[in-house]
Amino acid sequence: LTDSEVLFALDEFLYHGEIRDFVKAQHSFARISSSLGTEDFDALIPPCLEVLEFSNQFIRIDTLLCLLHISLGCSLGDLPPAELAAAMRRNAAVLARHNAVPMLVRSLDFLLGQEPDQLQAEGMLENEFRLIFNCLYVQLLFSGHDASFARSLELGQGRLGAPLVALLFEAAKACGENDRIPIKKVVLLLLRVLQCILNIPEDWHSLGPSSGVVQRSARWEGLGGCDSLEDEMPRLKEFQAFTALHMHEQGIRQKYSGRGLPAAIAEGL
Repeated sequence: LTDSEVLFALDEFLYHGEIRDFVKAQHSFARISSSLGTEDFDALIPPCLEVLEFSNQFIRIDTLLCLLHISLGCSLGDLPPAELAAAMRRNAAVLARHNAVPMLVRSLDFLLGQEPDQLQAEGMLENEFRLIFNCLYVQLLFSGHDASFARSLELGQGRLGAPLVALLFEAAKACGENDRIPIKKVVLLLLRVLQCILNIPEDWHSLGPSSGVVQRSARWEGLGGCDSLEDEMPRLKEFQAFTALHMHEQGIRQKYSGRGLPAAIAEGL
């Protein structure tokens, strides 16, 4: 992916208002690095990853915010695009060197196995899901081209040996019953994981900003091509939107089943 494609994909992945998490992440990084007495990533990242497996939810969220700040190139996302993408690319390589993805996958597996009565303060579960998905997505954007990394997405990394792709299918299924799981992030992350595993080239869809007619890929040509531009390639964004809306509608209808939909919600559906 080019720098502009990476930043566009990340912007698409984030919810409006998540800039607040960037500020919190900066504070968490400063607090944790001060506590450990170092800002050297090689000394800072390993204890942060260990904490994710053994600590309570408050410490896990604080640590995930610290890792998010590192993933964002130790910035608030307000650097010039080329500088921001370069910093994120460097830090993603460091996180990959310390095997951050397997630990994030185990954290996701742990969260999906939580019972509702085990949850703590309101909003904390949603926050933890968002942070895990954000960190995973950034790693996928920069490492998805690597064949060994793509193979690792199919390997068991959770507590019960579940691979990331299986956990994301489980999360997508749970979105209909659990409104605390961010459906948009689940769907976009799942599509990105499947793209890596199936080795689907980037030029099969227009991931970045529109720049006119998209050229058909050599692999698409090799499959026989097609006669019209409309049939030329999968429309990924339309599929993302359709899937997200369908699952949201299903969740709303299940939530209000048996007692009728409020007029405003019925009109929206």
